[in-house]
Amino acid sequence: YNEIKDLQMSGTVKTALNDAKAAYDAEQSAENLNKYGDAVNVAIKNIELLADVTPGADKTAAIANADAEDGVKTPWEGLARVINNQGNAHSGSWLFETAGWGPKHSEMKQTVQGLPAGKYELSAYFMGAAETFAKLHGNDAVSAEVQGSGDSGDDRWKKISVTCTVEEDGVLVILAEGNTEAEKNWCNFDDFSLKYLCPFNTISAGLYTITADVALADGVSETMVPAD
Repeated sequence: YNEIKDLQMSGTVKTALNDAKAAYDAEQSAENLNKYGDAVNVAIKNIELLADVTPGADKTAAIANADAEDGVKTPWEGLARVINNQGNAHSGSWLFETAGWGPKHSEMKQTVQGLPAGKYELSAYFMGAAETFAKLHGNDAVSAEVQGSGDSGDDRWKKISVTCTVEEDGVLVILAEGNTEAEKNWCNFDDFSLKYLCPFNTISAGLYTITADVALADGVSETMVPAD
């Protein structure tokens, strides 16, 4: 505990670690010792996860309850409820419902801490009424708007992604929102994921644009210069 307590880890993991230590300090039972040891092991794995800055590294584990399979809303804010609905969940048995036949605007939000600074790809799956439009925010970055396809067909779940930046403070605020002009519509999310792309000063292969200045020789028509 003393060796890892000050290392970077997600806020929920650090809280669980400190709570387990406090419980063991208060009552040094075998049960509390086992829980304390489990919390230390979880923290070590989380520290290793967050320290990995390999391009393409999966950071989804930094998002608490990313797939709703915990069966509770915690630690998401603004969320209406989680539903045990195996036939409709994107994976597993549970999904997030931000609005069920209710408001015209709905959202769910979570703050992730302890991430290495850099560029990330944040994704989630969305399913909603045909009149519902969803967007995904990662800090100040916002995805394109995606329209729901209703309650039929195999393509009901649509993936939303946004490229976002995490500063040196290691904080990523995730916000998924649904909007509709119609009354009594529904909006669901499931399976949030996070992928590390690159540090600030690195541009990954394929993620760049080349521009060039073309000097025309005397007597050559500009129309003869290829546009690309």
